[in-house]
Order: sequence, then C-alpha cells, then structure tokens
Amino acid sequence: MANLGMTPLERKLSLAVEAVLEEGLQPEHRALAMRRLSRAFAEWQDDLGHIFARALWRGEDVAGLRPRWPMEACEEFLSQEESRIEEAMVERGWDVIGDLLASRSGEGEDAPEDLLR
Repeated sequence: MANLGMTPLERKLSLAVEAVLEEGLQPEHRALAMRRLSRAFAEWQDDLGHIFARALWRGEDVAGLRPRWPMEACEEFLSQEESRIEEAMVERGWDVIGDLLASRSGEGEDAPEDLLR
C-alpha cells in the first residue's frame, strides 16, 4: 500500500504487521508483537466509524474496461497507478464536498443545526 493518505493508525497497524513478520524473532517477542498487532487492529477498526466515502479499486474494475487484459495485468496497473488514482479521488472529493455544501440553500457556514436534528 502506498503511504499516501495513510493515517497514523494505519501506519501503526502497518508497523505492527511488519514486527510480527520479522524473521528470526524469538517466540516471546513474537507473542508480544502479536498482542501489539491485535491492539492496533482493534484501534484501527474503531477508527473506521469516522471515515466516510472511501473508494476501493480492484483488478475486476480495470478488467471491466479492458476485458482482454489478464487479471494480473489489471492488478499491476492499479499497483503502478495507485498514487495518481488516490490523488485524483481526493482532489475530486474536495470539489464534490464543496459543491454539496454550496448547494444547501439558506445554510450559512456556521449553521449545521439541520444536520444534527
């Protein structure tokens, strides 16, 4: 996974996975690493409730546009272009959020009351 857009929790989870997979780790250290990974994973799952409108792409998506490509090529394309796709999604996401906020007639910047009812 590219580091672009990685939250601190995702980075913590990634580091915990790396620690568990470290070669030559003594059993007691591996057990400690597994406990840390378990805690990091639980924390990451809790945080998912605060993430909205996440898009994920799979090789099948590319295959829909390039049906003659083997799945391996579709996945490699996504792997190579992941950063560009992520950057474009974030940029377009900000545009959509701005447009949606602007379309709410009669609501000023400091008037979220209707959303909280």
